[in-house]
This record gives sequence, C-alpha cells and structure tokens, in this order.
Amino acid sequence: MMFTADPSYLMTMTSGCSGTRPPATKRTSKLRAQICDTRALWRAIKAKTATNDDFIKHFPNWIVDFWSEEEQKIVLDYQIDMAVKAWK
Repeated sequence: MMFTADPSYLMTMTSGCSGTRPPATKRTSKLRAQICDTRALWRAIKAKTATNDDFIKHFPNWIVDFWSEEEQKIVLDYQIDMAVKAWK
C-alpha cells in the first residue's frame, strides 16, 4: 500500500539522520482515521472478505489516493465483482 509521508520527514530520511520518527498524529485526527480505515479495508480486500458494508459503514474514512494505481485497479475490480454477485 502506498503512503505519502510529510515532506519534512522525507527530508530527514534522505539526509541520513537516524533515530527520527514520522510526525505523530493524534488518535482523533482525521488523517489517522483515514490511514487506519484505508489499511483495514485493504487487508479485507486482500483476504477477499470485504463487504459492501466495509466500504460504506465499517471503514467510512478510506481514501483512494493512499493506494497505488495498481492497487486502485484491484479495489475497483473487487467492487465490480461484489456488485455482479449482488445482482445475481
């Protein structure tokens, strides 16, 4: 899964500093909720256990931009498969 880090963190990584950590996000922050929901949904998709409720209710904060183009295609294909099965 692709994740874009804060530019200042990337600068620290490329400068060779050790012992640094990415900027922390508060447990209640919107970004943290987006990251957690996106990762949880991706795990469910990979395990082929994701449902329509996962996309809408269980992980409402998922963000498509956190995935690579290849991963986005996998997610779209999965959603299409779910829709086809639901219409049968």
